[in-house]
Amino acid sequence: MCGIAGYMSVDPAESRQRTIPAMLDAMQATMIHRGPDGAGQKVGPGVGLAFRRLAIRDLEGGQQPMVSEDGQVWSVMNGELYNYAELKHRVVSAGHKLHGHCDAEVIPHLYEELGLDGLLRELRGMFALAIYDGRADTLHVARDPFGIKPLYVAETREGFWFASQADALVAAGVPARVDPVSLWHYLTFQYVPGPATLWQGIRQVEPGTSQSWRRGARAEDRYTALTFAPDDDWTRERAAAAVRAALEESVAAHLVSDVPVGAYLSGGIDSSAVVALMKKHQEVDSFSIGFAGATPERDELPRARRTAQALGSRHHELYVTARDYADRWEDIVRAQGDPVADPSAPALYFLADEARRHVKVVLSGEGADELFCGYAIYQEPLSLEAFDRIPPVVARGLSALARRLPDGMRGKSLIQRGTTPLAQRFLGNAHIFREAEKAGLLADGALESPVPPSWSLTAAVYEETLHLPGPTRMQAVDLHFWLAGDILQKADKMSMAHSLEQRVPYLDPVVWDVARHIPASLELAGGAFKRALRDGVADLLPDEITHQPKLGFPVPLRQWLTGDLRPLAEDLVASSTDTLLRRDRVRSLLDGPRRFPTEDRKLWTVLTYLMWHRVFVERAVRLPAASAATVLRSTSAPTSSGESLPAQ
Repeated sequence: MCGIAGYMSVDPAESRQRTIPAMLDAMQATMIHRGPDGAGQKVGPGVGLAFRRLAIRDLEGGQQPMVSEDGQVWSVMNGELYNYAELKHRVVSAGHKLHGHCDAEVIPHLYEELGLDGLLRELRGMFALAIYDGRADTLHVARDPFGIKPLYVAETREGFWFASQADALVAAGVPARVDPVSLWHYLTFQYVPGPATLWQGIRQVEPGTSQSWRRGARAEDRYTALTFAPDDDWTRERAAAAVRAALEESVAAHLVSDVPVGAYLSGGIDSSAVVALMKKHQEVDSFSIGFAGATPERDELPRARRTAQALGSRHHELYVTARDYADRWEDIVRAQGDPVADPSAPALYFLADEARRHVKVVLSGEGADELFCGYAIYQEPLSLEAFDRIPPVVARGLSALARRLPDGMRGKSLIQRGTTPLAQRFLGNAHIFREAEKAGLLADGALESPVPPSWSLTAAVYEETLHLPGPTRMQAVDLHFWLAGDILQKADKMSMAHSLEQRVPYLDPVVWDVARHIPASLELAGGAFKRALRDGVADLLPDEITHQPKLGFPVPLRQWLTGDLRPLAEDLVASSTDTLLRRDRVRSLLDGPRRFPTEDRKLWTVLTYLMWHRVFVERAVRLPAASAATVLRSTSAPTSSGESLPAQ
């Protein structure tokens, strides 16, 4: 686990040999929290790779960049490979020599044996990686199939940059400003859907894809695709047994570490099952969080405490107040780099801080809901099936009638949703501002030209899944957007802010290959959710856990925004220099949570953006001791602490 970064110039003959180490230094400086245990660089003509290390395996060795025997292939990797033992055997059998037992060491050798595509298809784990091939003078970057590990890139007339954080690229001199189109979509999703970011000019490498760059020529390839293939022949018993076996194997694989491993425990079935399976192999430190102002039915701490007692874990609890949020809000948004306005993101920040006092790695339950139909909204297509049989002309008439009904009138919402195509009504588990609301929120001239509605971003997934049932199509949208853009972004950024590695055993190829075949009709039968998972681990957990509803770090956001967080919210709005949002409309949102229970998420989304703007725009990211322009022009930058290679 670490932070990675690198650069390749357009023209190696236009020597920037002395500026590359300075740019790498700048990127590394923004990512010390991702790797406080060491750093490394490797620099050649017009190219350089950098690395910050969080030591999890091979504590004495494991220093990156890794290099092939002949020095022609270099690599850096952020993440963990859970099939390292098999990969090591493969490269050693092919005649390569390894010097330690760090999983990243196999990367350059596997690349030599299999090529880029073959290498990526062999990796089981979470990763973002880069490989420089000196023979082909080509830089490759790639990201794992689910997008567990982040990877950002930028391409300019100077060259090609990559890093584990978007702000690292800005620190290195990549020209960047707020992208109004990305802001438009952020206001819908509460995050910026990939491959875009809120920085114009900085992109994400999409999950399951690679990019190859050779002195100005870029190619992109999707080396794998996650597709649901439900099999109606699966029975409830078969699904339960398959889920249990896959999860047993995955959890065991995710425990491999040379440092202590613990687990988050929310009290729900996802994390509880992970802890129960961990207990088969080792003692477990579990970590839970509670919030001041939460009502008893929304407080997960008592339930998590009872679960920990039943499972026999060493349990640690943390209690967080609105004042705690206010005091660390700026740090939290800085750690995000690209904003995610999920109220549970700060909760994970505090939970990671507590966990890091006891362990260096945690396992968690992210991904279970997307793979096993864990969200209540997935029942909606089943409840609206009657509308599918209505002729289109009648549906249009009902929709027009519903628009004329008074807001709040019983049946209006049902008719509106039933007569709206699934591809337009479901964009994922967060749908904050509607299109008309965004148009009123953005300042005049903020957008240079009209922007397509946000549902156009998910249209391709819906088009590819026309043959699947409605709930499965919704799962596919969440898998490609919500999971990668929200759930995994906050998991990585909030844990790494405290130098804590977070692993997600549900997002493993072995588990995925089971989940993708289980029909949604089986998972959701009789109003259930995640039935296969519940059945599969029922014997491990108390009945209370197996059958209770999902909560998921339920932050009492409305109470806080109308209470202790109100002064900070008012200050953010009053002092912001942002010009893309209408100030009067933003001010009116401040009173929304007092008047309407559902307005808290809208206000939180805007406030998170304004805090991001304060951190990264008003207090602009700059290189230590030099401006970006100076670094790009310099011919006498400080000498690198890494190794420089002669021209090939």
